[in-house]
Amino acid sequence: MKKIYRNFLLLAFTGITYNGMQSQCASTASVGTSSNMFTLIRNGTNPIAVDKDLNTVVYAHRNNATAFGGSSGHIRYDVSTNGGATWTSNIGNLNPTMTSPARYPNAVIYNPAGNTNTNSAYIGYMAATINSVSSAWNGQVTGVRQLSGTGNTENYNQTGSTNVLIPNSMVKGAPGIFWAVDAVMNGTNLSGSFKIYKGTWNGTNDISWATTYTANPTLNTALTGSVHVSDYNIAFDPTGTFGWMSFLSHATGGPSNYAYYPIFYKTTDGGASWTGPIQVDLNQFPCITSLLTGTSVATTAFEHDLTVDINGNPHLLTTICNGDNAYAVYFGYTHHMFDITNLNGVWNAYDIANVNSGRGGWGTSPTNTVTMDMAPQVSRTADGKKIFFTWTDNTTYTVGAANQSPNLFSRAYDVTTWKWTPVKDFTSCNVATNGKMIFPHIAAEVLEPTSTTFKLAGVYGAFSVANDPGQVSNFIFLDNLIYSASDFSVTQTAVSVSIQEGATWLLCPSTSASLSISGAYTQVLWNNGTISNTTSVNTPSTYIATVRNGCTIGADSIVVTGLTASLSPASPSICIGNTETLTVSGNAFSYTWMPVNSTATSIVVSPTTSTVYTITASGDNCTYPQTVSLTVNALPTVSITGNSTVCAGSSVVQTAAGASTYTWNTGANTASVSLSPTVNTTYTVTGTDINSCVNSNTVAIAVNALPSLSVSSSNSMICSGSTATLTGSGASTYTWNTGANIVSISVSPTITTTYTLTGTGTNGCNNSSTFTQSVSTCAGIAQINASSDLLTIYPNPNNGEFIIKCNSAATLQLINELGEVIREMNVSENETEIKVNGLSKGLYFITGKTQNGIIKTKLIIQ
Repeated sequence: MKKIYRNFLLLAFTGITYNGMQSQCASTASVGTSSNMFTLIRNGTNPIAVDKDLNTVVYAHRNNATAFGGSSGHIRYDVSTNGGATWTSNIGNLNPTMTSPARYPNAVIYNPAGNTNTNSAYIGYMAATINSVSSAWNGQVTGVRQLSGTGNTENYNQTGSTNVLIPNSMVKGAPGIFWAVDAVMNGTNLSGSFKIYKGTWNGTNDISWATTYTANPTLNTALTGSVHVSDYNIAFDPTGTFGWMSFLSHATGGPSNYAYYPIFYKTTDGGASWTGPIQVDLNQFPCITSLLTGTSVATTAFEHDLTVDINGNPHLLTTICNGDNAYAVYFGYTHHMFDITNLNGVWNAYDIANVNSGRGGWGTSPTNTVTMDMAPQVSRTADGKKIFFTWTDNTTYTVGAANQSPNLFSRAYDVTTWKWTPVKDFTSCNVATNGKMIFPHIAAEVLEPTSTTFKLAGVYGAFSVANDPGQVSNFIFLDNLIYSASDFSVTQTAVSVSIQEGATWLLCPSTSASLSISGAYTQVLWNNGTISNTTSVNTPSTYIATVRNGCTIGADSIVVTGLTASLSPASPSICIGNTETLTVSGNAFSYTWMPVNSTATSIVVSPTTSTVYTITASGDNCTYPQTVSLTVNALPTVSITGNSTVCAGSSVVQTAAGASTYTWNTGANTASVSLSPTVNTTYTVTGTDINSCVNSNTVAIAVNALPSLSVSSSNSMICSGSTATLTGSGASTYTWNTGANIVSISVSPTITTTYTLTGTGTNGCNNSSTFTQSVSTCAGIAQINASSDLLTIYPNPNNGEFIIKCNSAATLQLINELGEVIREMNVSENETEIKVNGLSKGLYFITGKTQNGIIKTKLIIQ
């Protein structure tokens, strides 16, 4: 049987199963052209990229110097803005300066956040470069161009031929982040080390690239003294958090057979750190070892592709073959396409399809020759829920036949429903594509024309001269590579496994729980590292038991939650006589309060003294007691000091004490208030202490009446120097403004004078009254009165009734102090009785003439 060995410049192999295969004819559209076919022959490069939101496809390739001039080391690109239906082709050059000629370009689309205009998006590119004199590899060229055709950048990283080879698998990570991986060379051979490149959108007009990690695995050299390394790829999950770098080789400490195995490095922090190498031993999978013939060993072929799903798990598509135990494969023996994947740390191999083909080749040896095995390509939806596998083969081949007339086959898997599609043959049903799938490349993501339709974007090469890769080559876009949601109809068999403790578990603090599964399995792995059927846990988390039997896996999970009982309020305090609501929240199955013996989540309590309440939360086989201390505060004793009586019209000060703040029913908010009631009134003050406890007190204020005080005079009008008696009434004690403290006083003012009397009643209230004592100078009256034989008046003073005795008849006038005549009176020479009503108190004058002389005398009315 012919053995096929890995030649570094050759690419990987793949195969397919045909049972239940469906034919779905692809259509084609011509895109760009190149000076030769070599731009496509690297299976690990990603020259085609899509953006489902813009429904846009880009494809980067080397230049056709015959058609467009320049060099085949220039890079051009093609764009479709309608999902591949129509194209604008051979745009460029992307690297017009061409400091070093480019080879094997990769492409991505950078779409700024929120952008819906295709012209505002960018194509990003990365390609290996060679020294234009020696043709030795010397680094990379990178850059971008806006799809409007503007803003071209061209950057060179020339590290020398002994450092790097060809960057593979340029992909998107987190928004604005891109990744690629390159192999490190030690002269002319691979060293077994790999550089991981990280590209970051610089915020304006370019992607800035840097080496973020170098993987240096220890590889097995026991067979020949040299490392054996094949294809390499990198991929990230939709969030850009979980990433995997993969290559095909043989790590030291792994299986003893000299064969190629999938080896991984992993990041869980967006590429900040990487762990590895992680080698997958193919001999653990019966679905692989059952394919072996005689002394053959399990090995991968020489190519693979990689993606990462929504759960952060890798899917490595490769061909699993019979190997010769010397890093070669027998394509003449059974070989299948496999998805090497991981679920929760457990590796598994899904047998996707049988393949017949061996290696195909074109060109004339020893120059201008290229070879292709199965060309495995893997893509996913933007959300990572669906994975799409493609490869080349032909159902007419016998096992191991050269892959000279390849068709494109495909199968897809839904990682959320564990359902596969049947195998699809996309090309044999169309004469234009049948047997012509030379070096197909499928974009790392798919277009989604509708919510239930998934469209792969693929290109392949077409010779312009039959089977001569050194001549001008044309590139064809494959349209109608479509899956619908209904295609996912084949259920992946899973191992039945169940965690016996159920779906949830409440874990008491500071305790542990024993989780277990039953049954016998090839492999058991809990996500805490336990590899037996039982694991002990003491930390709340989601625990997953993943098992494998043969090539079938299964998993079950349990959510272990810490038993919680959170009390509110945490430090309750009430005032005596009030109530408090105590509430418990958490995830316990039940709660019990003591000392009230309640199972409610809330209780209302009103203790008279401070009390400790205990709440016991119960969960899975455990209880969790917690206590809360309720403080009961006494009410403040509010006192009021101040007089309880007040005289009408006066104010009284009342002062509250015993609290922190006070509020009177008058609206005052001070401890002391001045009150002026007009009637007997009760006042209330409310006091609040530092614990917010409230109490109140009242004070009744009695209002005492003022004494009804009056003053009278023995003679309201006196002559200057005469004496009158002033007398007070209506009070118990009296005080005159003269200083006297008696009820009556004698006064002899020389002018009209006002006297003030202050009287105090039996209730202690004071009142005042004034009296004005009228005083007349009485000028001339003395002479008149001296002639008393002319006129006599009595009584005088009087109240308006008096008798006039005159010694002769006369006409007299009664005049007030203002000189106004009040009345004229005729009197006889005998006694005449006069009565004058309505006279005010005061001094009056009687004047007139008789035959005996002039009369003028005073009259006092009181």
